[in-house]
Amino acid sequence: MTLTDFGIIAEIVSAFAVVMTLAYLALQVSHANKLARMQTRERMVQMTAEELKIQIEVPELALLLIKPAPLEAAEANMVYTLLVLAMRHREWEWYQAANGAIGKNDAEQVKRDCLEVASLWLAYPRARKFWDTTGRFGFNPQFVAEIDAQLERSQATPWVENAIANEAALAEDARQRAEEEKRPDKAATRSTSRARK
Repeated sequence: MTLTDFGIIAEIVSAFAVVMTLAYLALQVSHANKLARMQTRERMVQMTAEELKIQIEVPELALLLIKPAPLEAAEANMVYTLLVLAMRHREWEWYQAANGAIGKNDAEQVKRDCLEVASLWLAYPRARKFWDTTGRFGFNPQFVAEIDAQLERSQATPWVENAIANEAALAEDARQRAEEEKRPDKAATRSTSRARK
């Protein structure tokens, strides 16, 4: 074996090592991309949890959205700060979806969900007025355009009133069941069926 033969073998081994290194790097990049997508999704969940936590800790915030009277300065500050927070979260989600940070398969669904949740936040006249006069400034212009388009094509969902109405309906159902239990004919039927057993 000559020195030239050793050189050829060294080049072959070197080429193989380069291919193996590239394959390893491709695997690492793929893993890093999956991890980044998972972290993005985790952050989306954390942001939503943050909004929910605020509403649990300060339940009157939701009621301030539907308060018919003008808000006091402190109330307005709380409502508008929550709206900015919620819209900033939606913008971040929208941006991640628009730029492929969550993967192509989920991007369109996340973008749609983000716009729909934003339209829920802006379903009330007070929130819409905030968005139309102040809220939209400082946000990505394309995001603002997509939110405005979503608001035009979607029907306002009064989620606070819906929640209150649902609870009132549940309370009425419970009241009716309690009245049925108190009726003498119902009580007699129960005692007769117990005696048969």
